[in-house]
Amino acid sequence: MKKLRFLIRDYFGFNRTETNGFLILWFIMIVALLTPSLASQFFKKPSSAIQPVVLDSLAYLLESPPPKQLSTIVDESTLTFFNPNEISAAEWQALGVSARISNRIRNYIEKGGKFRKKEDVLNIYDFPPETYQVLAPYIVIPEKKPAFKRDNKKRFYKRDKAQKRYTKKKRIIVPFELNQADTTQLKQISGIGTKLSARIVAYRNKLGGFVTWQQLHEVYGLAPEVITTLQKHAHIATDEINKVAINQADDVALSKHPYISKKLAKVIVSYRMQHGRYESEEDLSKIKLIDQRKLIQLREYISYE
Repeated sequence: MKKLRFLIRDYFGFNRTETNGFLILWFIMIVALLTPSLASQFFKKPSSAIQPVVLDSLAYLLESPPPKQLSTIVDESTLTFFNPNEISAAEWQALGVSARISNRIRNYIEKGGKFRKKEDVLNIYDFPPETYQVLAPYIVIPEKKPAFKRDNKKRFYKRDKAQKRYTKKKRIIVPFELNQADTTQLKQISGIGTKLSARIVAYRNKLGGFVTWQQLHEVYGLAPEVITTLQKHAHIATDEINKVAINQADDVALSKHPYISKKLAKVIVSYRMQHGRYESEEDLSKIKLIDQRKLIQLREYISYE
């Protein structure tokens, strides 16, 4: 150190105080120059770079739409009339409604909720409008019957002078043939009103005519006891059943019959084009979709002309 001081004093011409000051200043400069390098070794900054894998994952999440639970598409040919206040969650799902919304509907009903008109179904949170458009024609909500009011003026009585008492006037029902009856004749039966009589006629026209009394159970809203009463005052004639010409009708015409779905209609036409005319029920039974029950069901409604 003495030798260094001597060299500095000799080279610069400094006295002792100036030499000491020069050495201190030189030491400070060296420390200042080395400080950034030392700091970088002991205090590393966290990397701001995001890994490519993370960036790719974020990009995928941003581009992908949120999952949406869609209602299944149901074949309209399989739909029948139903009361939304009475069917179960499983039956809602069979109609094409998701399990989540089906359970929500049943919870609403079980807590005292009720659909008073078909449009009320849309009040269920998140019920798909497109599903409602498909189901709306098949939703049937029975009209609420007004409370009975006793009014003696509207009751039919006649005076029995011999016994001096009132007896109730009996309602006379004229017997009729079910396949020729109009709505007025049907409304003679207790339990059949304007809407139900129109529904019976409409279904009879789709079928081509009733063959058995059992088919009346296929009419939505027709109670078994009403069918029993109807049997007492009507009969069924099967000599004028309207039949479908299976060798001439296309799939659209065939699918209009209640017992033939759209899928079955296409198979019937396709088989006819490949194998020729249907000559008998035996030819029809070769189609795999037609089992023995379906053959019996179609027997009275198929023509092989």
